[in-house]
Amino acid sequence: MTKVLERPLAPWAEPAWQHLRALRAQPPAALLLHAAAFGDAEALAERYARLLLCEAQAEAAPCGSCRGCREAAAGTHPDLLRVAVPEDKREIGIDQIRQASDWCSRTARGRHRVLRIRAADRMNRAAANALLKTLEEPPPGVVIVLSAQRLHALPATIRSRCLAVALRQPEEGEYERTLEQAGLGAERVRAAQARTPGDLSAALDLAAEDVETVEAWQRAWRQGVEQGDTLQAAAQLSETDWPQAQVWLQRQVVAWAREPGAAALLQPAWAALMRLRRMESTTLDRLLPAEEVIILLRRAYTALSSPPRRQPAP
Repeated sequence: MTKVLERPLAPWAEPAWQHLRALRAQPPAALLLHAAAFGDAEALAERYARLLLCEAQAEAAPCGSCRGCREAAAGTHPDLLRVAVPEDKREIGIDQIRQASDWCSRTARGRHRVLRIRAADRMNRAAANALLKTLEEPPPGVVIVLSAQRLHALPATIRSRCLAVALRQPEEGEYERTLEQAGLGAERVRAAQARTPGDLSAALDLAAEDVETVEAWQRAWRQGVEQGDTLQAAAQLSETDWPQAQVWLQRQVVAWAREPGAAALLQPAWAALMRLRRMESTTLDRLLPAEEVIILLRRAYTALSSPPRRQPAP
């Protein structure tokens, strides 16, 4: 089994955690944790699962040293099952949920059996229907903990049978301050803002190549939008993490549109970016559409009487 690291709890997850702590004595049969930043909902779900299985009966947080905590961290606890999207798939399938439902019916070693479903909003319809049967008649002692980012992607029948707990959004500047306090340098903070905005857990997992990718995006922006070398900029963007580069460009346009007079000028670039994001393309046929976006951003940049007061957020 794979060892699972416990991430520090984000400050904006603290109110939700206090609510979960109060539920320890009588946990709901099904709990749905959701947040715009998926990694933080995952970290909270993992901490709650470990709290329920902590044999030291710790109140503030899992003790981390008892047998239950050690086994949960190592991925070997007999009363904890984690279900997630397989690495080679795009969704959670019905066979995974059927196996999980069968697991729920077995006898627990301790007081609870905890079924953790990561990215529950990525269950396919058949899987969701299979889970619904377990939610309608949950076995005694079983706690099903779902985490999700897109509530609308979960069937209403699933949502109505869960106690929903939402994490608040970080306040302005809170995310960056938290990353700095966690010891991340300026380059990694900028990379986290670009790739994992508002998601502390994901930010702590950023690798050196992620930082290099964000720096390449920023160079492409300067080269194409500010200096006019649109083809080379498009090539730089399309040769990196292309899906994330498009998300990054989208955030730049949204941030820039807040500047006086910019929104109308950015409409053509936004429309082109939306067309580009819908493309299922290869490296060879996405270069020219990517350059179209950069050209339109360049036109907006030169048309403004004054450039953005600040370069769009990283």
